[in-house]
Amino acid sequence: SLRLLEEKEVDLVISGRGLKKGEPNFLFEKIGPGYDFFFQKELVIFEKEMEFVPFYTNLSKEKIREDFPYINSLEKVEDLGSFLDQGIIITNNEIKGETVHIFKEEGSRVRLSRLPRLYYFDSSRVDLVRTIVKEN
Repeated sequence: SLRLLEEKEVDLVISGRGLKKGEPNFLFEKIGPGYDFFFQKELVIFEKEMEFVPFYTNLSKEKIREDFPYINSLEKVEDLGSFLDQGIIITNNEIKGETVHIFKEEGSRVRLSRLPRLYYFDSSRVDLVRTIVKEN
């Protein structure tokens, strides 16, 4: 979908991940609740395995624990990048490392483990995009 946006075949794209290095620097709006999970390499874990993994964040620990009850080890830190090789980073405003995919036991993605974004390229439509996002 991001390729289609880059080639201007579509005007808007909804994606559950942030842009990676080397991808075009599209404009975007966050359009719902969620978090970005990162590690030094791409990783897949199941929700119940979260209790065995150390997590680091720059966000509210209380809110994260409410949203992810299986997390046991969660530390609030300032410099997320220096903890990327020590555990999984949880954030919503910095893109560091590779994506961590979190699934339920039956195979569906844990909803709040992705931060949905609406990507677009036409800056003249920023107000229209923000209106659409706020209305929905």
